This record gives sequence, C-alpha cells and structure tokens, in this order.
Amino acid sequence: MSRPVRFSALARRDIIENLDYLASRNPTVAQNLLSDLNRRCALLGTSPFASRPRDEMGAGVRSVVLSPYIIFLRVLPDRVQILRVIHGSRDISNLRGAL
Repeated sequence: MSRPVRFSALARRDIIENLDYLASRNPTVAQNLLSDLNRRCALLGTSPFASRPRDEMGAGVRSVVLSPYIIFLRVLPDRVQILRVIHGSRDISNLRGAL
C-alpha cells in the first residue's frame, strides 16, 4: 500500500535553499537533484521502511541517503512525513530531538 508523501515546512525550506545554492552554480545539477529527490520520495511512499531507523534523532525518525543529502522522515499511519533534507557534511547532532 502506497502512502502519500508530505513535506514539513522545514523540509521545504531545506529543499529550496539547496536548490537555490546549486542553481546559482550549475542549474543542471539543481534540476537533477530535484528529479532525484522526487523519485526517492515517491519510493518512500511505497517502501517507507526501506529507510534506516534513527531513534537517536527523535522517536520514530528514519533516514535515507540521497548522496550527498540525508532525508529525515517519519512513517505515520496515513502518510510519510519528510522532516528535513540536510547536506551530509552538516553537523546533525544539533538536530536531535528537533525533527
């Protein structure tokens, strides 16, 4: 059973910031990231538990890598909630409990 995928306000902001940064340097790379992100999130809707549990980040938090980004999500009964889309080089320890 496929679940709809919804993006939190923080995830939307992350995506916009990442795409803006990439587009200013190489629009093709930004477009590729957007396409890859859409595909990966669609897969999460059909196979949300193919992601890694990340309980150290908060109860029920999971993640999947879309190199070089980490997609943080939570699987809910009626949807997959994308919480954040963070570059893998960032210190994510300050996000603990804030997802």
